[in-house]
Amino acid sequence: MTDWVSSLATYFDEDIDEQELPPYVCLGAKPIEAPCTALDSSDQTVVAFDPVTGVGAYRSGLVQVDESGEVTRRSIGEIRKVFIHPTGPVEPTLRNKLAREQVRRLRTGRRPVFSSLKSLSPLLPVRLVTAGERVVEDYWKTRAYLNSVFSIPGSLFLADGRLNAQSFPGAQAFDELFRLMAARFVRGVGVAKSGLLVDVLRRPARAIRKRVGDRPFAIPVLREHLDLAYRSMQVTATPKTLRHGSSSEALGGVGAVRFALSITANHLCIVEFNLYDLVQFRPLVVSGMRLEYWARQHFHEDHRAVYSWHLLPFVTDRDWEELLIPTLEEIVWCSCTDTEFGFGPRALADVHYQVKLRTPDLEAERRRLIVELGWRGIPPEMVPVEAEDPHKTDPDVTNAMTA
Repeated sequence: MTDWVSSLATYFDEDIDEQELPPYVCLGAKPIEAPCTALDSSDQTVVAFDPVTGVGAYRSGLVQVDESGEVTRRSIGEIRKVFIHPTGPVEPTLRNKLAREQVRRLRTGRRPVFSSLKSLSPLLPVRLVTAGERVVEDYWKTRAYLNSVFSIPGSLFLADGRLNAQSFPGAQAFDELFRLMAARFVRGVGVAKSGLLVDVLRRPARAIRKRVGDRPFAIPVLREHLDLAYRSMQVTATPKTLRHGSSSEALGGVGAVRFALSITANHLCIVEFNLYDLVQFRPLVVSGMRLEYWARQHFHEDHRAVYSWHLLPFVTDRDWEELLIPTLEEIVWCSCTDTEFGFGPRALADVHYQVKLRTPDLEAERRRLIVELGWRGIPPEMVPVEAEDPHKTDPDVTNAMTA
């Protein structure tokens, strides 16, 4: 017990030896010269009859602020509902599934897979299915923004979360989306406030904060941090979450260059840059060459996957001087504004406030659903509002199956 306590006590120790600290760079605050745009979305479960049956809701939004930090444009989507009933009657369940997939294809212009007309939806949690629909909405909004007059060359695009590919519309679509962003000369940046990388770098960040005082700083994310964060979570020998490119195995998207950014106090977030904004990879946008082919030419071997540590050596001094450091300092500048929405870049704080699904919104949808079920003869008291098994949360409730 004493050994455990001694080990845990080192978490609060800020006197880390200088040799053990990761490299870091102190930052200033650089005013933005073009509008800053932020994208965020949220999803929730409205009603869950059981873990795989119910109704979810999501909303996505986009906010743009000008050089003075004032909001100039808001594009907040409506609340969309997702109905999930994989164990229901076959005919209406298949119709619901095919309709949902058709909407996905129409909104993304892609059909990477051909689903069987006879295979029902998999037994996935309501929240997970809703999150998949939300990703499609984010993809559609981002592409619409890049093809609009509001996409100004030299501007900054902040996405809440990691720049990683999803199962739909797929890695290739995600790769092409950020190639399009680079072609429009819009710098794409992902800002993740939580995750395994944040946990890995939190302790050394506190030690650095003690040394630099109130100055913002950034820690480059190196291979040792990636290995510590993701290797232990992988079932296979290769860390899938770190792959890059456009193939079906490229689950890592385009966030190859990452920093842990601390603006003040104990604040820490992961900032990921668009791979195609780097000098060495921008020609791929014009030529259309896939990243896998580029890797074969430079590594002289058949790489099934390209990982972050393969790409980091190609970051040039020009990237540091014209892209990485200036963009980090612009994020710091955008965060040095007191707002009623909380701490962080003004655009991200505003869009996060706008897209949140608040209790009145969810309650209205829940009551509407209960009323419609009542019209079909289902008493309201039979509709479960909370599907969580009480034996998991209430110590006085015992599961009869294990008693």
